Amino acid sequence: MSKPEKTNEQQLVDLCFEIGVMIHTDKRLKKLSHEEIGQWIAKQLRDSWFDTTPVGSCWGVLTSHPAYISYGGVPYFSGLKKENTNEQEHKTNGP
Repeated sequence: MSKPEKTNEQQLVDLCFEIGVMIHTDKRLKKLSHEEIGQWIAKQLRDSWFDTTPVGSCWGVLTSHPAYISYGGVPYFSGLKKENTNEQEHKTNGP
């Protein structure tokens, strides 16, 4: 009997534990700055098909997230929204 295929969520959970253990045990990783660790984690996620990008105070937002895609690459949550530089789009039909 073969193992059932893992869901994306389960793959992500497994990956989080693997990353945590590696950071705890790898001497090279212990010497990295927080930013370098963040970049290393993003690479591990990307290599496992979870592409992320840092946004605001969030270390990584999945680039496949519907909100990230809908707003041209800038997530619309946690108070973040795409800045609009076109003056015409800011106007309303109000009084």
